Amino acid sequence: MVRILAFAWVILLFSVNVSLATPSVGHVGGPGVKEGQLSIEWRNGYTQDNDPGNQNHRVLMWQFLDYGFNDTYAMRLVNVRNKFQGGSNTNQGFTLENRFHVIKRSVHGWDGGFRVNYTKNNGENSLDAVTLAFFSLFPFNENWEYRQNFWFATNVGSGSEQKVRMNIRQEINKKYTLDHDYFSSVKYGLELLNAFGRIDDLGRYSDQDHQLGIYMNTGMVNDVSVRLGYRNSLSRGAEDHSYELTLRYVF
Repeated sequence: MVRILAFAWVILLFSVNVSLATPSVGHVGGPGVKEGQLSIEWRNGYTQDNDPGNQNHRVLMWQFLDYGFNDTYAMRLVNVRNKFQGGSNTNQGFTLENRFHVIKRSVHGWDGGFRVNYTKNNGENSLDAVTLAFFSLFPFNENWEYRQNFWFATNVGSGSEQKVRMNIRQEINKKYTLDHDYFSSVKYGLELLNAFGRIDDLGRYSDQDHQLGIYMNTGMVNDVSVRLGYRNSLSRGAEDHSYELTLRYVF
């Protein structure tokens, strides 16, 4: 019954048009996949920017539904909503993610995988996109880990130039196990997110989107996790400040 309700929830979300995610509340992902695991996630972000563009006072609302069909493959559906300054709350697009976990820590000492995504964007001048992303996770010392992602995306469809854009995301974090009635763990992380733009025309560093962030992720005994994050711009092309609140529930 719980799974039926979850799928009904996502169908309701997708009954309207939906957009390609931006790095503002995008995480440094991991390759992990678990058979039979169903999860729902809500990410909420807020950006501030001194640039007179529409990123100032922007609110982002993402919803995720993820299911592992086996220990190698999981499918994720992502719904994106945006509210720009002075505008209304609108659906921007949706993404279908195919997640593959192909290198296992139990065999090789680290985890590796990749994703193949298709994004259907909403709006007259919005183009769809195809993304190929690679994920690695290296555990070290006690409860420390390093993550690295490489993202390559291109627009598709009528009017698209089919130029490849590249993002690199990195993270180092440490997890602490807690002996508490309500909280099972807490994780602290430092993130570096670099969106270089088109690889055939990278332009100046200042015009690219580079951000440095910190976060705290608290795991609770009822399979709920809460994440709080903050990011600061490292280049003129990035939002000056980004704030994030994420809620995740694993069935």
